[in-house]
Amino acid sequence: MPPQRPHFHTFILSLLLTSVPLARAQWTPQNLAQEPLVASSGPLVDWNSLKSAVGGRLFSGVPFAHPCYTEKFDSKACLAVRESYLDEGRFTRANSPGAYIQTQWETCQIQDEDQCLLDFINPNDPNPTSSPRSCGWGSVPEHFIDVQTPEDVIAAFKFVNETKIPLVIKNTGHDYKGRSSAPGSLALWISYDPSFVPEGCPASAAKSGVTVGAGVQWGEAYAFAEANNITVVGGSDRSVGVTGGWLQGGGHGALSNTMGLGVDRVLEYKLVTPDGQYRVANECQNEDLFYALRGGGGGTYGVVLSSTILASPQVSLRALILSVPPSSSRTKELWTILTDNGLRWAQEGWGGFSTSGVVILINPTKEMGMEEARTSVEPFLEFAKRLKEEEGVEGVSCVFTEFESWGGFFQAFTKDHVA
Repeated sequence: MPPQRPHFHTFILSLLLTSVPLARAQWTPQNLAQEPLVASSGPLVDWNSLKSAVGGRLFSGVPFAHPCYTEKFDSKACLAVRESYLDEGRFTRANSPGAYIQTQWETCQIQDEDQCLLDFINPNDPNPTSSPRSCGWGSVPEHFIDVQTPEDVIAAFKFVNETKIPLVIKNTGHDYKGRSSAPGSLALWISYDPSFVPEGCPASAAKSGVTVGAGVQWGEAYAFAEANNITVVGGSDRSVGVTGGWLQGGGHGALSNTMGLGVDRVLEYKLVTPDGQYRVANECQNEDLFYALRGGGGGTYGVVLSSTILASPQVSLRALILSVPPSSSRTKELWTILTDNGLRWAQEGWGGFSTSGVVILINPTKEMGMEEARTSVEPFLEFAKRLKEEEGVEGVSCVFTEFESWGGFFQAFTKDHVA
């Protein structure tokens, strides 16, 4: 059965900006089974005019698991979906038009039997694709635009103002509130300027900055920073977009305690606002917009096409990585140690992450050498030692070490942990 289309039209602006291409797996329009760009209900909509206005980069959208419903379960297309269904680290979901990190935003507003999903525990189980289940469209919009220029966004705003068709913006699909519930394709551009001057500002305002296109993800930005011996403050997930909801929503990371939130480090935004105007926002022009974009939420005030963020010198990190088999008593003690020492650790420059069984602390401050750092985190070192040597708890791991850079730590961290 073909996908059941909704009774309204939505389409996406998929942020695609290219300047310096970086090698990575990414979606291309040829991967999708294209369908005629026509309206399925309601008044006649001139999709062809929009397609012409955006250089032909208007495409049909389909749910991520669509090939497993419309082709054989062992087909090449379905196998590709099954192999990457749970593997966020491969960036497949972040780079696929109909995929989201939280799959409810693929299937919202649709009945269970029409949810176009695979088994999230075992994607190789064919039962979810068997009759009478079908692949419904859910929240996946019918059309999307690959944005390559500001003019593409201007054309999109003009189109939705005339047709009243809802517009959504998707970067990598990590929006847990579902505001990016639409397909999108991503490509990259990124550049580094050791003496970046925001447009309209005096030369005395020059700072070291990295300009990032809207499609760049943190995994790529960190690799770029590492290659240029600089540090950029960002998130903990490789496939989260740099310029999207993370940055515009505040931008908290493990280095924020000492180096600031993401919004503290923005030097400039370039965007198209809903009135169809291409604007530059920084501390010297469009100051109110610049203020609003630093914490007001992704996609709230316009379509941000690029951001320039502060680049700091490379920093070394003292790090504690503790892992224990979670239980109610051990988790309670682990978090008690965190709360009892949290204020002191924050004042000393520590930041990090914690779950029911994992604590990761890092410290980039020059004042905190290895011996001082070891003394500082002694409560956790003693906790791990007692669990292993006195209580005989299996599966306890405690590593205290030093990384030469944030990039080195991030590569080690993301091998076993995905946000």
